[in-house]
Amino acid sequence: MATLGGKRIGAGRKKAGRTVTAEKMREFFVNEVAKKMPALIEAHMDLALGHHYEKMTETGVMRIYKASPEQKAGQYLLDQGIGKPKESIEHSGSIKTLIVDF
Repeated sequence: MATLGGKRIGAGRKKAGRTVTAEKMREFFVNEVAKKMPALIEAHMDLALGHHYEKMTETGVMRIYKASPEQKAGQYLLDQGIGKPKESIEHSGSIKTLIVDF
């Protein structure tokens, strides 16, 4: 006796060619980024901390910046590491509600 419901092989809407291509491109990109992840993280850390060199002085080590730290890079690393904090959204103006009774 044939069943009337359930999953059928080959049923459903097929993926468009551009969707399949985009998925393959995304997979390739993710794999390439994953290969270079340690170097990317190190570069992002350098950007967040600023490019500097250390110079020995009579009083100790002095850090001299060639490029100042970039705040957005540091914030991005914190957001990725410990999670982005929730942001509140303020709304000004009036809200009108439409109630339809059937």
